[in-house]
Amino acid sequence: MKLHSYCIVTDDVLSLSDFYCKLLGLETMNEPNKVFIQHRLPNGMLLDIYSVEHEKQMGGGSQVKTNRNLWMQFQVEDVDYEYERVKQMNVEIIEPPKLKPWGNYSFYFRDPDGNPISFFRRNENRD
Repeated sequence: MKLHSYCIVTDDVLSLSDFYCKLLGLETMNEPNKVFIQHRLPNGMLLDIYSVEHEKQMGGGSQVKTNRNLWMQFQVEDVDYEYERVKQMNVEIIEPPKLKPWGNYSFYFRDPDGNPISFFRRNENRD
């Protein structure tokens, strides 16, 4: 089994798509519209962004209970660089860069819909 894609349901498809394009350096795979936008991630997976109405049509009624039910984690080369870059995007920072007990050096923030995101680097030199 292989995970093919994941989808974020939102009230503002265009704005959220623009955020993820800037955050992750993505391009859209279809003509941007207010209903559905698809992006290909570097690993080949797809990130779909659906409007609430489109999601209802896809699932025969809404399957999503709330926004903010998706937590994404991205492994990056330079956490401090990414932290400074993300701060410029005027997002809510949950926690600045910090070495975690399990060995990740990471920071946490929210996308415009409130979904938490982590950028991390595995720290091979933990104490």
